[in-house]
Amino acid sequence: MVRKTDLFSILVSYAKRINSPQIDVDSFLEYFEKYAKKYAAQQPDLLQWIENDAEKFWSEVDVLSQAGKCEFFTEKSTNRLFVPIFFAEKVNDAYKNPDEDANLPFYSEESLKIILPEKQVKHVNLEYGFIAYLEESYKDPPKSDLPVIRIKFPDDFGHALLLSRMIPRRLGEIAFLKVRAYLRRQKNKEFAVSRLKPQLPGKDEYIMNQINQVLYRPLECYKDIAEGRGTSFLFWSYFCNLVKKDVREKKEFFEEDYAVIQSVFFIELLNGYHNALAIKQREREHALACLERLLAKSPYAYTIGQILQFKDPKGNLLLGLYAKEDLDAWIKEKTKSSHSMLPELLVVQDANSMELIFIKKEKMLSYCVHLLTESRFMVKDAVSKHWRRLIAEFKNEPAMDKDDEFELLLYKFADKLCPSLMTLLADPKVALVHEEAEREMGSLPSALKIFEKGKLLPYSILFNLRRKEALNDAKLALPFWYSIPIIGGIIAFFKGLGGKKKKRKSKTAGDEEQVVLEEKDRAKDVRAAAEDMEVSLVPAGYTIEEYLEELQSRWLKLINPQTRANVLEDVHFLIKNKLRSYLKVNRNAVPTQEALADLALTTVNSNPALSCLSGKSHLVLYLQLYMVKALGNIR
Repeated sequence: MVRKTDLFSILVSYAKRINSPQIDVDSFLEYFEKYAKKYAAQQPDLLQWIENDAEKFWSEVDVLSQAGKCEFFTEKSTNRLFVPIFFAEKVNDAYKNPDEDANLPFYSEESLKIILPEKQVKHVNLEYGFIAYLEESYKDPPKSDLPVIRIKFPDDFGHALLLSRMIPRRLGEIAFLKVRAYLRRQKNKEFAVSRLKPQLPGKDEYIMNQINQVLYRPLECYKDIAEGRGTSFLFWSYFCNLVKKDVREKKEFFEEDYAVIQSVFFIELLNGYHNALAIKQREREHALACLERLLAKSPYAYTIGQILQFKDPKGNLLLGLYAKEDLDAWIKEKTKSSHSMLPELLVVQDANSMELIFIKKEKMLSYCVHLLTESRFMVKDAVSKHWRRLIAEFKNEPAMDKDDEFELLLYKFADKLCPSLMTLLADPKVALVHEEAEREMGSLPSALKIFEKGKLLPYSILFNLRRKEALNDAKLALPFWYSIPIIGGIIAFFKGLGGKKKKRKSKTAGDEEQVVLEEKDRAKDVRAAAEDMEVSLVPAGYTIEEYLEELQSRWLKLINPQTRANVLEDVHFLIKNKLRSYLKVNRNAVPTQEALADLALTTVNSNPALSCLSGKSHLVLYLQLYMVKALGNIR
């Protein structure tokens, strides 16, 4: 079977032979038959074209036409084929020997003796559109040589036909060959050197090296421009201006003048373009280095939103110095792990915000220590308050006497108060970072030591909190008799008796802290709603009783203990009556947070003595939370 490319290549060859993209089918078939007979011995596949060549030809043409490689049309009863690639092939063949044509201008339609249809050419103005075309080509490289690029030079210096794949490198190499031809003519080399030395003082040797490179290694000159080096940029800027001025001063232009001035037009633009790219690249590299330094600063952990707001020392957003795509690529590279090492940038999820945070590997342990430092006071304060309350009630718990129970208590408070820390410590990556750091450093500083033989250190060590010391501190914060066992035992005994009396009394008179619903089947829903409201209203680190005490100290600022007790009793009595009335009126509804807030505010505003208090807002929240507590005790 004849390969499709065989017919296509022969069509292209025939189009070149007649110097036209339009092929008369009958003339081609006659030529093709002779061609097949002549070369059948060398190419056996051509044998099948000798007979029924027209039938096979049309079947192959149909395939080529569907692929867009040729177009069939009829003109004055004559069947013709149009081969679009003819123009690109013509341009490509023209530049096969650029060294031999170095004294000639870039090829144009006139010099190639062709007329390009509008569909087959892309017009680019060198002054206003060439750089944009370069940028577009880098972002989305052309998939073929169609259409041909027609570049117009400024100041009536003609135009050039090029292929997209020739731009920019091949174009630059051809231009440098034409510049070499210019330097070889007469005394242009000495002229250029003498004029460039004052422009680049102290660079005599560099100037000679560059001129010699053009003369002996012209194809390497494009590499210097592409690297965008500062001295190279200055040299070619001055050189291009020198040549343009030299040519324009002539009264009559010859072909070699057109050749060199067209070349320096190209070189000048390529020089500026690559220099701008090099500057942007340096800015990008400096910005990414700045990003890396900022990630190493406290607090060591940053979300992507925070990273996008990073600024350099001058106050410029780093995102303006590198693109979002550059940042994404950098993060992807830095978070890529190798077979034996963890990645340079670690990603974990923050337990509070649930956002991903980025931490440099070498700063992971420092970040853990940072969180530990912040958490120690909260955990210590929570344990102290908890034990002071128990001791004040003459109670005890296993954590006061046993180290393992104390560890469980610390874990309980830390998990509630410091979720970010506890989630991080449970992440296997932290243990791996610790192990890797120990392996590299031999031994870690004590401040960074979090694990021992792959296991997390006890919480008492991490939080720097000893059981006995914490218990003594809690006792010292209370009156001395709480620490005397005999007195404490006596008080606890009588307190127990009092509790039993109260318990018996509550069976008949009702608990002071309890509101009873008549509809027993609704109590479960009300308690569930109260639990939800408690979670919403009570800040992290507090129990409801602790927060009520805190709020009480903010609105009730009387010094006399008896007066304080009387006011508190009146306020409790008032709000409980309001709550009972509300529950009777709204028998079929479960209380909401908004309803309790309105009830508390109305109660305060309707009472002249309460509405004038300086801590009115704290009182309103206190009453709302007091009602939540009461609803939570409903049975």
